[in-house]
Amino acid sequence: YKVHCGKEITPQMIFEAVEIDKLVYNDFYIGNYDNCVKWWKKNKYIYVMLEDIKTKKIIGYINAMPINNTLYEIIKKGEIIDVTINDENIETYDLPDTYNLYISSVALHPKYHNSGAFKLLYDALILLIIELFKREIYFSSGLCLSSSVWQSVFADWGQACVRCN
Repeated sequence: YKVHCGKEITPQMIFEAVEIDKLVYNDFYIGNYDNCVKWWKKNKYIYVMLEDIKTKKIIGYINAMPINNTLYEIIKKGEIIDVTINDENIETYDLPDTYNLYISSVALHPKYHNSGAFKLLYDALILLIIELFKREIYFSSGLCLSSSVWQSVFADWGQACVRCN
């Protein structure tokens, strides 16, 4: 496997990630390719992706994006489905600052379940966040999926998983 993040991500990889969505999510929660690309263009560090080096295909990804305070409150109240998020609500990591982090999606191709691939994605996200911390980019609040894994991650950072879908 090979991990990709930041400027290594390409529109083709995002396309492959949306194809994985179609395998693992209900139609209502499948990412819109055009929106996903807009999000990525706004902030190149929102995706961590895992490639099967034998097939040269993306087999899983995590979308963890910094969002503005307005969107944070809307998501916290359950008033929006994340696939409809506008790129204007996504923050960039241009300057050292404190951000709201929203882990909107985690998807792994069913063929790779129970293979250890998820751990590689999880570890890569943690390493990316550590690199951001070194740039004085911190997270004051977090929203996450309904998962004890992500709840424990936020707890480790001293944050609460304030709303789990």
